Amino acid sequence: MNLKEQLADIYELWHIPFWQTKWFFWVSFTLIVFVCLLITFIIYKRINKKAVSACKQALDKLNKLHAIATVKHGKQFFYSLSTIIKTYLYEELYKNAKVETFKNIQGLTDDQIISLLPQIQLFNAEQIDNLKHIFAGINFIKFANQKAAKKNIDEALQSAKQFVEQTSKLVKEAEKGQ
Repeated sequence: MNLKEQLADIYELWHIPFWQTKWFFWVSFTLIVFVCLLITFIIYKRINKKAVSACKQALDKLNKLHAIATVKHGKQFFYSLSTIIKTYLYEELYKNAKVETFKNIQGLTDDQIISLLPQIQLFNAEQIDNLKHIFAGINFIKFANQKAAKKNIDEALQSAKQFVEQTSKLVKEAEKGQ
């Protein structure tokens, strides 16, 4: 009798570790396949993400901003409006049109932005005046601690929407011309 048979005779029950069982193998295999499929799906979604234009993003944000467009939340409204306009200008002018002066637009004051716009020669005087009017209203509410009137809020929102719509057309034309 060899040694293996002697041991088998002594022990009636054999303990098999769980990681050597068939159920553990199949559960592990299924989890690995699931994780691989999940990673593949996430990569696919990121690669095929639909690019939303800066104009559409800005208009969507402005429409959402209309929900808080009340006199009570006037200061918050104008802060958000300023951020939306600066983000739009950054997306359109720096990322799309490759205008280097707008690389750090979030750090610029409203007056500095206004002074830079004529230099890039993409906007006409009416659009620059429109933006001056918006920023003047924003500064008046943000820094002079004045109460925002519903009329001011509505005018600023409409002016911002009009500015985004008009300038997006100009930027697209400029991109085609390059």
